[in-house]
Amino acid sequence: LNRATQGTYAPGSTFKIVTTLEYLKENNNHTDDYIFDCNGPYISGDDVINCYHKMSHQEVDLEASFAQSCNSSYANIGNSLNVRSFEKTVDSLLFNENLPLELPSAKSRLWLDDDTTKSDMLQYSIGQGDILMTPMHMNLITQAIANDGVLMQPMLLDSVKNNQGIIVKDFKAEKYKTLMSKKEAAALTDFMMEACET
Repeated sequence: LNRATQGTYAPGSTFKIVTTLEYLKENNNHTDDYIFDCNGPYISGDDVINCYHKMSHQEVDLEASFAQSCNSSYANIGNSLNVRSFEKTVDSLLFNENLPLELPSAKSRLWLDDDTTKSDMLQYSIGQGDILMTPMHMNLITQAIANDGVLMQPMLLDSVKNNQGIIVKDFKAEKYKTLMSKKEAAALTDFMMEACET
């Protein structure tokens, strides 16, 4: 079992990349209007979402929510998202289909439909619930973010050389699919850099 390509796991907070992308899509890439007051648990009906070690992040904007991985804020975002729009975003990011790999790989799974509940969305927004992803899939998404939203065709080899070191076959980089706009990728890049610096 190649765990990188065939192992499927709950993505946890890494999935906040996907949640944030959906928020950007639904709000025309505007992030300045979002403010959330994190006092610890987020309560919606019978559902309670806690931040790590039940922390309270106080007032956070979208970038701070991402950088501090605030579960309560992301549950709040998940409560506001359109399920059908989220379904399109998830599908555009290669969920529920074979990845463009030469190695055997498993499909990452997240099904959104008319039966998806608010409770489901709270869990999905923080990478929990029924979501399963391969590490390679998340790697491909982050590569696309670093490449202005464009996913290149993954390759196992750069080139093949003979015993004299002469290249006998060269594999050229090719575009596979655009996963997001350049503007969305730039916003996510800023958020991810802030997470590293916080």
